Amino acid sequence: MFELANRVAHGLSHDDTVREIKRKYSSTYSTQKFDEFTNVESLESRYDWTGLRYFLYEYEHHLTTKSGGSPKVDWSEVSGDKKTVEHILPQSIENQPYWKERFDIETHEKYRHDIGNLALTRDNSFLGNKSFPHKKGKKFSGERCYANSLLLQENELTKWDEWTVNSIDERRRNLLTWAKGRWHVDSSGKDEDTYEEEPDYEESEDQNLSLD
Repeated sequence: MFELANRVAHGLSHDDTVREIKRKYSSTYSTQKFDEFTNVESLESRYDWTGLRYFLYEYEHHLTTKSGGSPKVDWSEVSGDKKTVEHILPQSIENQPYWKERFDIETHEKYRHDIGNLALTRDNSFLGNKSFPHKKGKKFSGERCYANSLLLQENELTKWDEWTVNSIDERRRNLLTWAKGRWHVDSSGKDEDTYEEEPDYEESEDQNLSLD
């Protein structure tokens, strides 16, 4: 990428740059892995995924940009704090009739860490394992709830009347559709362009850096 950046600085066109990036990474990137990212059947735990807050912050940025504004929370406020990730379906549903009526032990375990069940928040401690109607709340009620949140992805949750398996599935599909457009993922696994394999340019010792 250092070598490619140098070619861009010396006049490589936008289209040729995109083509080179695709050629370089086509052998190591799999769109199948991207699809598995939000597939509940292959889900291990999105809650512990290191990219979770970045993913949700990008989604918040998308929503606020679409509405003509900017995020009401700074990246530095959410980047390293687990309290800034909200489980809509709580991690524990013990002694919670609302949730136990809608989720048995198996579905709760399967869906609680699903990406469709996770949202960015300022502080999830006040929401706890309350029922969805309580978490949803009412706008201008003065209560801390989704309806009165400064974050648009929490506001967005109020469009659902109930929070069920179907709600999580729907939200996951919505997030995946957005993510594919945001990161320009072609789920067919095929590119419109075809590329001839070319040897990689030799990199100097200075170029061989880790960008983790």
